[in-house]
Amino acid sequence: MLIFVVSKNKLGETGSSSLRKNQSDKRPHLLDRVIDVSVCSLSYILDFLPLEKFNYIEHIKTDNEGADAEVIKSLGDKIQKVIYINSEIKHLTFEERSDFVEYMVNQDFELFDMTPQEFFFKNKRYLNVIKEKEIKLMFAGT
Repeated sequence: MLIFVVSKNKLGETGSSSLRKNQSDKRPHLLDRVIDVSVCSLSYILDFLPLEKFNYIEHIKTDNEGADAEVIKSLGDKIQKVIYINSEIKHLTFEERSDFVEYMVNQDFELFDMTPQEFFFKNKRYLNVIKEKEIKLMFAGT
């Protein structure tokens, strides 16, 4: 898979990278290079953990410069073990945001909060666990 690397701009902002070409299309003059990288799914990564020892995964947060929905979808059936998911959405179009919410609702998640930058979902399967164990999603600065 290709990764698009943006160099520092004239204001000295640090560069970034994305798996989505359209991120570099917004500022093509800053595109530094394109690199071919290997990627894997979150499901593959979780295969290395002894998930059978855990009743649930409390929280997954993504910040993948526009590829967040694809990363969450790569959980496959393992998404059912996750209580909270928050994902960056600032690089998504309105349609992509709508599709992401629809996917999460179909996975039995509820969009319980949002900012212009992020969506916050909770898994309806764990509402009793959230209440009994008082599991709360901690936001930065709290």
